[in-house]
Amino acid sequence: MATTEKETAGALDTDLIQLDAFLRSDKAPPECMMLSDLDGFLTGIAVGPEFILPSEWLPVVWGEEAATFANETQARIVLAAIMGHYNQILRQIGECAPQPIIWRTNDGTTIASDWAKGFAHAIALRPNLWKQLATSEAAVLLTPIMLLCSDEENGAARGSTSRPKK
Repeated sequence: MATTEKETAGALDTDLIQLDAFLRSDKAPPECMMLSDLDGFLTGIAVGPEFILPSEWLPVVWGEEAATFANETQARIVLAAIMGHYNQILRQIGECAPQPIIWRTNDGTTIASDWAKGFAHAIALRPNLWKQLATSEAAVLLTPIMLLCSDEENGAARGSTSRPKK
């Protein structure tokens, strides 16, 4: 099973551990984002060219189906963990100290493609505004992220292995 680099370093807080457990569970929609994707997605939302309300981006987290929660308490815990992580990302960006959550396989291989794909989902919410950024000096910052998203030969993610499953 793959772990995140933060798990390896012991830096995942309890809320993120619970969120990760929910995202891997049968209660989460089959196409929902995993923790690394979610981190990239929320980072893209946070640094994006325009503020996007959670009511617009939260359905993207779940994919094609809405999440089902065992009860109201679980719903509050999961949603609070997502919003708390979003706020943590905003603080990290404000401090110029981002700490992306990326996968590391058992053999130590780092897989950043899931994080980059999550970031690309954020771009897809405002493609025209991001296109303007991509033609500015900021393009140099987006290039590595976009390169991680696809392989020109077959469209598969670069450096990707099977993601941790539920």
